[in-house]
Parts: sequence; structure tokens; C-alpha cells
Amino acid sequence: MQIVQQRENSIMGKFTLAIREKMQDYFGDEKLKMKSNEMISIRPHHLLDIIRDFGNKREVKEHRWGASLSTVTQKILADTNRIVVFVMGVDAICETCSQLQNDICQAEISRDLLMRDYNDRIDRELFEALQLAPGSQLQIGEFLQLVSDNLNVLNIFDPALQTKPRKQGTIAALKEFGIISN
Repeated sequence: MQIVQQRENSIMGKFTLAIREKMQDYFGDEKLKMKSNEMISIRPHHLLDIIRDFGNKREVKEHRWGASLSTVTQKILADTNRIVVFVMGVDAICETCSQLQNDICQAEISRDLLMRDYNDRIDRELFEALQLAPGSQLQIGEFLQLVSDNLNVLNIFDPALQTKPRKQGTIAALKEFGIISN
């Protein structure tokens, strides 16, 4: 048992080191100097958004509503050994958003659709498809492997919201992370 654990730690260690080197190019050295032991609360769709954006090589910018997207993205991508706790509702990204009032998202996708309703539906389906539950804790690398093993979860997102770039970006990121081979 100890040998198996050492082997797994060694593989994850090499994986994290490779990702860390890629992140130095992406963010610069200073951005990587952050606590890796702090647990991050995150909605499953937010973590998939971060992975997609990384794979699509989108620049990490401050969010237009003041959400903590940039900060959380840096933490997520800097250390794949970091543990995240999956939540429904307000997560570490949402906490600073100007659209959040009394812990309820007021943002609208359209006049007929609140962002929270759409995101809650997506997250419920992601939890079910990935066999997770709110409160589940995983290392980011474990989540990436879970997504790789279940790429069909990307079909949960509304096709009108550009499913093809989502899939392409996610797959590109999984290749960058060494989760799937080229």
C-alpha cells in the first residue's frame, strides 16, 4: 500500500511540477507565490470555465462585475494538488461580484433567464454526471482526470453558448496538463 501511495505521489508531483512551469509562462513567477494549502470553494461550471479558458489561451482579466475570477484562476492553475470543495451557489469567484445581493446572484442572461437559474441547472447536471455532490472535495488534478474520463459532460452546456470552443479549449487544456495525450 505504501509503495502504491509513493508512486501516486510521485506521478502527481511530476504532473504538478510540469503544470507549475507552464503557469510561470502564463502568469509570471510572482503570481505563483500563494498559499497552496487554502481550500477553494468552486462551482463545477466555474472550474470548467477556467480550464476551457486556459486551453483556449484566453488572457486572464479582471471580471467586469468585480468577481474574483482572475485571482481564483491563478490559484487553480498554479497548483493541481490544491483541494477544491464543490458548491452550489456562491463560490470563491462569486464572493466579490457586484451582481451578488444577500448571497443571491441577480445577473441576467436575458430578460427571461436569470444567470443563477441557468448555472444551478448546469451544476446540478454536472454533479450528477460526474457523480459528485455539493461538499465533495477533490484535488484539481483528480477533477481534470474525472473530466477527461467523462468528456460528454461538456454536452451539458447550452449549444447556443458555443459548445465547440468549450470542448476544444477543455481538450487543449487536458493535453497541456498531460491528462490526455496528443
